[in-house]
Amino acid sequence: MKPFHLEELLARVRALARRGASFKGKVLERGPLRVDFPRRQVHWEGREVALSPKEFALLEVLSLHPDKAFSKEELLERVFPGAETEAILRVYVQRLRQKLAPWVVERVPGGYRLGSP
Repeated sequence: MKPFHLEELLARVRALARRGASFKGKVLERGPLRVDFPRRQVHWEGREVALSPKEFALLEVLSLHPDKAFSKEELLERVFPGAETEAILRVYVQRLRQKLAPWVVERVPGGYRLGSP
């Protein structure tokens, strides 16, 4: 065992928690929405909905922490690294709302969260 600093250990644990590592292999069901993480499938009212990889990534971040409000900057960093504008985030939020339902991605001051039916 190597010696380590407690601050480094805590930083690594926080990084794993941000990635949602404890949720891998699970399914989220919220009203008519069903997100199957291992299969990378989304079902709305029992029918499968095809999402692009970025649409799924955005929904996955929101779904892994369903009660957390994410800032726009945090979502840009996690889903669209290197993006210089929030416009790309607005486009993908709109796409998810069109494919699923307007309530799925809820606007909160400064960001977004997974909505409730």
